[in-house]
Amino acid sequence: RSPFPRTAMLRFFRPRSPVAPETAAWLRDGYLWLFDAFGAAPSHRPPLCPTPDDVPWPFDGSAEALEPVLDMAAERVEVSRDDLTLVVHEDSAPHGDLMHATGAQGSWSTPTNADFSLPDAASSLRHTIEMPASVAADPTAAVAALAHGVCSARLLAFGIEGEGDTLVDLATVFFGFGVFTANSIFQESDWQGASQSGWSMRRLGNLTYPEAGFALALHATARGERKPEWARYLRPDARSPFQKALRVLGR
Repeated sequence: RSPFPRTAMLRFFRPRSPVAPETAAWLRDGYLWLFDAFGAAPSHRPPLCPTPDDVPWPFDGSAEALEPVLDMAAERVEVSRDDLTLVVHEDSAPHGDLMHATGAQGSWSTPTNADFSLPDAASSLRHTIEMPASVAADPTAAVAALAHGVCSARLLAFGIEGEGDTLVDLATVFFGFGVFTANSIFQESDWQGASQSGWSMRRLGNLTYPEAGFALALHATARGERKPEWARYLRPDARSPFQKALRVLGR
């Protein structure tokens, strides 16, 4: 016989949300806004996974090689491909350049976002998605960046910009790019030379791992999924909060 009252055991084993109540409420309301704005059809499509069947692999990180991925993203989010321009540009990490120049060893951090979508000066309907070469060279990050840019263009039609950056990330989940968004929240890289080495980390997007996990759990719940097959492609940082949130929402 257990020494604990049954009610106490129920409270002890009650699943705990990976995010605060106010954050959970905002994510839920944001997802419902997207559902009302774009209908149920996007949530009915299976989320995309990092497989050749879902994403046109491979690509070498050039703008030309990424065009088929952008075509696919634009079609899925229902944005006219003619209204989108992709530019891949060289980027540099100032701290890393300094370390290379001085032969120092250590690490540096680059917390800036990887992509942004802006109206073209020539037309309010055209958007340019700019992507650093280091992001374009990472397949997961590149797909996440393209999804963010295309969803940004879609939401701009509703007058959502600036303060709506987190809603754009939530839209990538709603339109089926959530696995890529969650897996590219932090992009890590390292280098090693004859006399120096370094490590860098870049943050992409605005969601944290717990927030991305909760958003994906909302998406799975909306789809009626208890153990979605696509969840196995999530990196552990995102899979753990996803599983916790799914239990909370299931309760």
